[in-house]
Amino acid sequence: MATKKSQVKVQDSKIAWRYADLAKPLNYREADTQYVGEENRFPDIEEQDTWTKSEYNTRLMRALNWYAYTQDSKKATEWMYQFLSRNPRRVKLAEAIKRGDVWPGTTSGFAFRAARVGLKLRFGSLRTIVKQLRAAEASAEKEARNNPKAVVVEEVKPKGPNIQDRLNEKMSECMGEIEGRFDEFLTEGEFKGDPKLVELLAQFNIQPAQLKTVQTLIEKRIEEFTDVQTTKDTQVLEGYKHLGKRQLTAMVKWWNQSLADTNSYGIVKKAAKAPRKKKAVPPEKVVSKLVFMKEFPGLKLKSIDPVQILSAEELWVYNTKTRKLGIYIADSHQQRLGVKGKTIFGFDPATSVQKTLRKPELQLKELNANGKPAAKKWFKGVKSTEIKLNGRIGADIVLLKAYK
Repeated sequence: MATKKSQVKVQDSKIAWRYADLAKPLNYREADTQYVGEENRFPDIEEQDTWTKSEYNTRLMRALNWYAYTQDSKKATEWMYQFLSRNPRRVKLAEAIKRGDVWPGTTSGFAFRAARVGLKLRFGSLRTIVKQLRAAEASAEKEARNNPKAVVVEEVKPKGPNIQDRLNEKMSECMGEIEGRFDEFLTEGEFKGDPKLVELLAQFNIQPAQLKTVQTLIEKRIEEFTDVQTTKDTQVLEGYKHLGKRQLTAMVKWWNQSLADTNSYGIVKKAAKAPRKKKAVPPEKVVSKLVFMKEFPGLKLKSIDPVQILSAEELWVYNTKTRKLGIYIADSHQQRLGVKGKTIFGFDPATSVQKTLRKPELQLKELNANGKPAAKKWFKGVKSTEIKLNGRIGADIVLLKAYK
């Protein structure tokens, strides 16, 4: 029975890989097809996602039974090798299975073939396969330790996975554990207990950018079981008739708590992320856009190097157009003045003021003759109205002094 070809992406486990297209059906003996039928074919992924757990198990067992009747261990080995050798981290295991050093059993090979012709293996099935593979590996290693004279085959180390592969692998394992916890929640029979996903996500160190995958899975489960509670579809009700209202309510509550745990983990993870260190900017570049008057011949004034502002607590400026003398005083918290574009920042707006000089040629000479403490005392004695400074520096302003 042929179906439309579609792209199958099996990504539910660390052993998963992507198929370019579906495999061709096996040519079994025509004389026997009337008894056992032809090789199973499966609908597209979207339709498979709508299957209940019971429907999925039925289709899987039907496929495995067909392969068990029509195929042998040699074919199972071939399919396991084809599947596992596509994953760089599983090449060693694939070669060991091909040589016969490791034997997980025919079921794994038959399940991989079912995936090859379109079946989306769910987390529970993949977890079982992984356990079988690990058990077979452990058994082979134990036998090798007990038989030191065994021939050691030189292995060719495959190219290791990149960071994205590692993240995806962890993500797949984590998704499998979530489904596993839900299975345990169901099988215990009491329908009690919390998912505790915050600890699980922290264990796998799931990154905030990956949480969307987890949230999508959980939202689909919530929608699935919520629909069962309200649907009038007889087929759906038949599939879930073994569950009462209390059990369905508990299942929806479990998945809602899972979603809340996932959101909480995302908030904590983002808050704990260290801010990216800013690259140090050269002082000359910081003040490069500052516009000021470098020299004012009329009063024989010259501006200081603006770089000095960045380490100063006070900056004295003179506006040649308005005859105003001003002092920028650093804020008590910042303790240093700064420059951003064409403005001064980090100053205290309450104490940073300017005054108009009536006789600037004489008064500026008096100012230059004083040091920092005496200059501030002299400035207080200037009889003029104080005006707040706004931080803007322009082409009419001379940068007189900068005090640390």
